[in-house]
Amino acid sequence: MEEKKSKDQEQVETSIPRDFQALIAGIFTSTKYFDSRFDYLQVQIDELRHNQENIKLSTRDFKQEVDKNQESIKLQFRDLKYDVDRRFEQVDKRFEQIILSIDRLSDKLDNRDKN
Repeated sequence: MEEKKSKDQEQVETSIPRDFQALIAGIFTSTKYFDSRFDYLQVQIDELRHNQENIKLSTRDFKQEVDKNQESIKLQFRDLKYDVDRRFEQVDKRFEQIILSIDRLSDKLDNRDKN
């Protein structure tokens, strides 16, 4: 009977390593799958970070360009305002000249009527 127990025990001991080996082989194949999936996810995360940096740079460049354009537009409006003011001054001077001319003509006509 002891021989039978020792044979059964020997079979159990030899079967445990085989089962254990099968279990480990199954785990390693599934870990390779998970490793490849995690590597793929890491690549995607790296690409997202890279794209995020590109978007940040593009946004910063766009903001700088908009600021530059705003400054240019402000200068154009300032120049336009100066030109309009100068033109109004010229028109005012011309009106003053016309008024003076009318006054002189009026005086001449008054003088002529008196004579």
